[in-house]
Amino acid sequence: KLQVSIYLKNTFLPGDFVAITGSVETPEDFVTETGRIFPYKTYLESKGVVGLVQHAKVHLVQQGGFTITRLTTTLRFHIADIFTQYVIFPVDGILSGMLVGYQGGIPDTIHTLFKNTGVLHVLVLSGYNITLLAGFMGVLMRKFSFRIRTGVTIIAIVLLVLISGAGVASIRAGITGSIALIASLSIRTYRPVRALVLAYLFFFIISPMTIFVDPGFHLSFLATLCMIVVIPKIENFFLFIPSTPYVDIRELLMLAVIVPLFMLPYTMYFSGMLPLSSGFANIILAIITPPIMLLGALLFIFSGISFIGSSIGWVIGSVGHIVLFLLELCMRFPIWNTPGLGAWGVDSIYILIFFVLFRTELSEYFVRLRNSLQRQTNSYS
Repeated sequence: KLQVSIYLKNTFLPGDFVAITGSVETPEDFVTETGRIFPYKTYLESKGVVGLVQHAKVHLVQQGGFTITRLTTTLRFHIADIFTQYVIFPVDGILSGMLVGYQGGIPDTIHTLFKNTGVLHVLVLSGYNITLLAGFMGVLMRKFSFRIRTGVTIIAIVLLVLISGAGVASIRAGITGSIALIASLSIRTYRPVRALVLAYLFFFIISPMTIFVDPGFHLSFLATLCMIVVIPKIENFFLFIPSTPYVDIRELLMLAVIVPLFMLPYTMYFSGMLPLSSGFANIILAIITPPIMLLGALLFIFSGISFIGSSIGWVIGSVGHIVLFLLELCMRFPIWNTPGLGAWGVDSIYILIFFVLFRTELSEYFVRLRNSLQRQTNSYS
């Protein structure tokens, strides 16, 4: 494969035959702004990309036939166009990124703002968005039977993953969410760790190198692991914070504090940049994101009625500008350029963390293992 970059607005869809004019270059590793070397060549090779074409000229030769990916990509562009029509810039691009993972409408300034405040993950479809979709579908179809509601929700998750372009985070979230729903259909106990392992085994089968070189994959894995394994082990330390209805302040504070701290060793290894405003920014986005996504879905549904679409779009734009103002205030906090940390250092820290958290379980497991071996030895003697 070749990765081709064009700087004019051309709409090409999956399956199109195109002619490309440009110079093919070999990918090279580069040094980040914090002095880390990013293995760009290996990262692209994991996706099958062996060459780059910058400032290419691309011409459509023949349109492709009907495919599912072509249909979902067309729908993604259509949804982004609706948001552009009714929502003020640049909030329209942010909304497209949140709902369908469309990045074409997000300017570099907004991308930098979200990156430097530690909330860049909001601009892509993630497990959080999938969870909101499942909850929304559950409320919308509450009068239907449990099996019908669950089946329709799985179909909606698959469609959303396809519409978003089937990125790493969205596929992982879609797989784990679907496993949870299938488990509930069969009335079996759902274990999120098992679902996470199955999701990553799937990635290992289709793209073995991805799990070793893709930073987005690593960050997604660590954040999910923290939420389903680490937070339940230490939530007792946060019981002094009162639990509130509708928006649980205790849960928001745990996520805002624990997740960045848990991901700090990998941050020190990969980028070395830790925005000190990340906790505050994540709390703001955790409160604002659900209603914004709900309003975005309503805007898509009622976009054919101009008055309703304009009213919803005005509300989204107003709330979005308030969020951007708050993020700009967060930008005044410094960004910590962390010390460098090698791969073995990262592995050692995470092994130590899990040993401390699960030392009781490990001790009990080895006691049971020893007793089992002793019984087998006695039976042989």
